Amino acid sequence: MITPASAAVPTEAVPLSCGGEQPPQESVAVSSRQERHCVLVALLAAVAGLVYVSRCNYLLFHSLVEVYHVAVCWGIFFVAWSARPLFRNSYLCILGVASLFVGLLYLLHMLAYKGMGVFPDADANLPTQLWIAARLLQALAFLTASLSLFHPRREINALAPASIWGLLTLLFVGLIFTGYFPDCFIEGQGLTPFKKLAEISAVFLLLLSAPLAWLRRDSLDEHVFRLLTASLLLTAAAGLMFILYIDVYGIFNMLGHLFNIASTYCVFRAFIRTGITEPQRLLFLKLHRRQEELERIRSGLEREVRERTAHLHKKNWELEASNQRLDEFAYSVSHDLREPLRGIYNFAHFLAEDCREKIPQDSREMLDTIMRLAMRLDTQILAVLKYSRIGRLELDLRPVCLDRLLDEVLDSLADMIARNNAHIERPAPMPRILCHIEHVREVFCNLISNGLIYNDKHEKIITIGWHPPNAASEEIPLSGNATPVFFVSDNGIGIPEKHFQKIFGIFRRLHGQDKYGGGTGVGLTIAKQVIERHGGRIALRSEPGSGTTFYFTLSAGEQ
Repeated sequence: MITPASAAVPTEAVPLSCGGEQPPQESVAVSSRQERHCVLVALLAAVAGLVYVSRCNYLLFHSLVEVYHVAVCWGIFFVAWSARPLFRNSYLCILGVASLFVGLLYLLHMLAYKGMGVFPDADANLPTQLWIAARLLQALAFLTASLSLFHPRREINALAPASIWGLLTLLFVGLIFTGYFPDCFIEGQGLTPFKKLAEISAVFLLLLSAPLAWLRRDSLDEHVFRLLTASLLLTAAAGLMFILYIDVYGIFNMLGHLFNIASTYCVFRAFIRTGITEPQRLLFLKLHRRQEELERIRSGLEREVRERTAHLHKKNWELEASNQRLDEFAYSVSHDLREPLRGIYNFAHFLAEDCREKIPQDSREMLDTIMRLAMRLDTQILAVLKYSRIGRLELDLRPVCLDRLLDEVLDSLADMIARNNAHIERPAPMPRILCHIEHVREVFCNLISNGLIYNDKHEKIITIGWHPPNAASEEIPLSGNATPVFFVSDNGIGIPEKHFQKIFGIFRRLHGQDKYGGGTGVGLTIAKQVIERHGGRIALRSEPGSGTTFYFTLSAGEQ
């Protein structure tokens, strides 16, 4: 039942703070905004500082930028390599492994830069060649990673990309230092056509990677996808700057490095920060989702454990949180749906009574159909309510005389037995057992009713009996146990063997809704649930046209 808003949320449930303190949610939001503002201010200050340093000492500026690139690339590799078993796909694995070799080429590029003096005989061509090699490796890594999203693999092999990018790095370094790599920069002339073509090719590969990754964006965390896309675009922008510069100390070279800093920062956020300080958003995304589900289940289990610690050794299987939540949900929905359903039936009934003679025949039939369907749905809701209640209530185990219980069941079904011209057989007295009397009464009532309903014989026969404990027989399912085996047999229409398990599913019927007197399709589901809650089992033998025998045990106890 839906309660009014005023009743559901008491006014004292949200107290006002006298000291002007903010609610926890607002405090967290303010803290997050302050953190972002601080990061933005720090980045702007760092960029301004780098611009100032570039004006004073460009070599120092370049060294700081490249050290940052190398540190981030190698940090990405270490994080990716450590977390590779937890990746959902190969995208991040390929980028992480390739970052090791890209960082190595960045380091050689920094050491070979004009003015560093590490390679005294080298001019500006050597660092430009190393830069182009790093750019091509990076662009190939992004493209390969994007293509890998179209062929996901359950097992991710990090050695394959490591071997490929390692060989490519050795190839580039060997060609560069042996003089076989094309010139990229000539003093006094600037960039060579090859350098510009290579830079354009790298930009093209990067721009091609973005739409490919977008097509498979569902394979990546949304936050990480945005960061990596931004990194791709910024890297492409940096490439355009590096096409335009003439002097290695010029403004376009500086702008290209600044774009590279922004691009590397996006990768830093996607890999390092998200992968270490918030690993559940990237490297442990799948694990995080499982942990969230397990945390919800754990909270439910802890609550149940506190309430039922004294009975845990008897009822630990009742603490399955998912089943209990399903039972509570079915109970709540069943209870809330009946009120509007009764309104539909009543209004249709009133309309049929008041206007039956004033409306056409087809309209009267529609009203009758509405009332019939409403009654059927109400019956099914009641069945679900009963099913949910049986699953939630604790068993009240008491000694019960089954003969007396069967007398009560047959009395309640007397009219149905008489209408069906049925004969009830009870070959031997039933034993006394320890059980929940109401639930076991429901079991016998459902099995006997089914034997009467699904029966096309003129003289219907229902046999109710039991086999003593340890009465081993191939003809008796569930026999050989230390508990009695009860049975309810009929000479009805029978059940094909392929449907033996299907009939115990909720709302499962083997016939049309209007055949054999209708029914809710919940009776056998409830019987199975009651028997299993008593620690027993249920089985059946049946042949179409010859009848059905249901066998079951109740292992909660015996007297």
